[in-house]
Amino acid sequence: MKPELSVVACLYNQAGYLKGVLSSLAAQDLDESRYEVIVVDNNSTDGSLELAERFASGQGNFRVVTE
Repeated sequence: MKPELSVVACLYNQAGYLKGVLSSLAAQDLDESRYEVIVVDNNSTDGSLELAERFASGQGNFRVVTE
């Protein structure tokens, strides 16, 4: 089934906020099959990309792309 809602989180060097944002998105009441989270990293240098990839690996409806 395709998701009904896509959330796109764009980031650049936001490691300090990222865990809270992604945790909040993962904790939604909506069934995870109904929404997806796409994290777009714009070549961060503070570990944001690695943090996002680690988080997304445990979530079936999260994915990370780099710009």
